[in-house]
Amino acid sequence: MIRIIAVLCSLASPNECHEQIVASSVSADLSVTGCQVGMPELAQFMSLYPQYRLAGWRCEYGEKAKREGI
Repeated sequence: MIRIIAVLCSLASPNECHEQIVASSVSADLSVTGCQVGMPELAQFMSLYPQYRLAGWRCEYGEKAKREGI
Protein backbone atom coordinates (compact mmCIF):
# COMPACT_ATOMS: atom_id res chain seq x y z
CA MET A 1 0.00 0.00 0.00
CA ILE A 2 1.14 3.54 -0.80
CA ARG A 3 -0.26 6.67 0.86
CA ILE A 4 0.26 10.42 0.49
CA ILE A 5 0.26 11.99 3.96
CA ALA A 6 -0.18 15.77 4.24
CA VAL A 7 0.75 17.95 7.20
CA LEU A 8 -2.02 20.52 7.54
CA CYS A 9 -1.96 23.61 9.74
CA SER A 10 -4.96 25.72 10.62
CA LEU A 11 -4.94 29.22 9.14
CA ALA A 12 -6.73 30.49 12.27
CA SER A 13 -4.21 28.85 14.63
CA PRO A 14 -0.93 28.27 12.72
CA ASN A 15 0.60 26.18 15.52
CA GLU A 16 -2.26 23.65 15.33
CA CYS A 17 -1.15 21.05 12.79
CA HIS A 18 -2.05 17.45 12.08
CA GLU A 19 -1.43 14.72 9.52
CA GLN A 20 -4.08 13.59 7.06
CA ILE A 21 -4.16 10.82 4.45
CA VAL A 22 -4.70 12.52 1.08
CA ALA A 23 -4.74 9.48 -1.21
CA SER A 24 -3.86 5.81 -1.10
CA SER A 25 -3.27 3.05 -3.61
CA VAL A 26 -6.41 1.34 -2.25
CA SER A 27 -8.77 4.15 -3.31
CA ALA A 28 -6.79 5.64 -6.22
CA ASP A 29 -4.43 4.58 -8.98
CA LEU A 30 -1.35 5.66 -7.04
CA SER A 31 2.17 4.47 -7.84
CA VAL A 32 5.48 5.12 -6.07
CA THR A 33 6.35 7.80 -8.63
CA GLY A 34 2.87 9.30 -8.37
CA CYS A 35 3.22 9.51 -4.61
CA GLN A 36 6.61 11.18 -4.84
CA VAL A 37 5.21 13.81 -7.21
CA GLY A 38 1.86 14.01 -5.39
CA MET A 39 0.76 17.34 -6.82
CA PRO A 40 -2.58 16.51 -8.52
CA GLU A 41 -3.85 14.70 -5.43
CA LEU A 42 -2.60 17.40 -3.05
CA ALA A 43 -4.05 20.24 -5.13
CA GLN A 44 -7.45 18.57 -5.33
CA PHE A 45 -7.42 17.76 -1.61
CA MET A 46 -6.41 21.29 -0.57
CA SER A 47 -9.21 22.82 -2.65
CA LEU A 48 -11.65 21.04 -0.30
CA TYR A 49 -10.05 22.47 2.87
CA PRO A 50 -9.33 26.21 2.41
CA GLN A 51 -9.12 26.66 6.20
CA TYR A 52 -5.76 24.82 6.20
CA ARG A 53 -2.36 25.43 4.69
CA LEU A 54 -0.16 22.60 3.44
CA ALA A 55 2.92 22.59 5.68
CA GLY A 56 4.45 19.48 4.09
CA TRP A 57 3.78 16.03 2.75
CA ARG A 58 5.38 12.61 2.51
CA CYS A 59 4.84 9.16 1.07
CA GLU A 60 4.14 6.22 3.33
CA TYR A 61 4.74 2.67 2.13
CA GLY A 62 3.47 -0.60 3.57
CA GLU A 63 0.76 -1.38 6.10
CA LYS A 64 0.47 1.33 8.77
CA ALA A 65 -2.20 2.10 11.34
CA LYS A 66 -5.10 4.12 9.91
CA ARG A 67 -4.97 7.81 10.88
CA GLU A 68 -7.84 10.02 11.94
CA GLY A 69 -9.52 12.25 9.32
CA ILE A 70 -10.22 15.94 9.43
